[in-house]
Amino acid sequence: MSGALETIAPFGTSDEVFLAYGHRQIEMGDFEGALETAGRTKSGYQLFYDIGDALRTRGEQGRARKLAAHMKDRKFAALFLECARFTLWPHPEKVRVIRATPCDEAYLDATRGKFAEADEVIRKNGCSNVSFVAVHQYEADPSGAERLLRDKSDSYDLAFGLSQLAAVAARKGNIIEALRLLNDLQTVNLGEKYKGLAGDWGLDATHQIARAWTIKSGPRAVLQWARSRPTTEQRTWALIGMAEALGHATARRHCL
Repeated sequence: MSGALETIAPFGTSDEVFLAYGHRQIEMGDFEGALETAGRTKSGYQLFYDIGDALRTRGEQGRARKLAAHMKDRKFAALFLECARFTLWPHPEKVRVIRATPCDEAYLDATRGKFAEADEVIRKNGCSNVSFVAVHQYEADPSGAERLLRDKSDSYDLAFGLSQLAAVAARKGNIIEALRLLNDLQTVNLGEKYKGLAGDWGLDATHQIARAWTIKSGPRAVLQWARSRPTTEQRTWALIGMAEALGHATARRHCL
């Protein structure tokens, strides 16, 4: 992504890069990532129709509301649901009502900080997408969030959740926990179809760890860690995180 954006920058058409990347995320089943990508473009709503179509193909139309609940921009979330409804069902001219399930209520409880209630509903109803609740819960209850994620997630959701928890831990300055979670992410068995996702999902965590660790302890140890990352993409994002941290430190010294 970073290389593609750098290449296209002189032509001023970055939206095409984001849309192409978003389509690839949809193909890989990373709908949360595709929605984040859509938010970085002026025409990202085009991806909403493709997400709806992909959910319909998988028979997972009920995930649309869960995905929308995870979006921070509520107007953008409403636009997503409005666009996606045209491709979520085989006959888009017939408007169907998506009724809230107990699991939908659990996801809403998580956004309101009602984690005990959300956890109880998840355990009773076998809800999927446990990572959504775990990531919200991690800020207030890290051990409870990780326990819920490990106990109730399938391997796909576990890998995504670990990547998100690692990024949150890094932003909170807990480098040891972030490194442990990132390492655990690399060991999750996603099978042949999704085996590359763990590395892709680890990019944000790698970036956040390198940035927070450099700010906290300086670049020497972080540079050695960055060079040891298993893929070119992870090494690149680790170095970007270091560069941001060093720029942050320089700016802070100037301000002082």
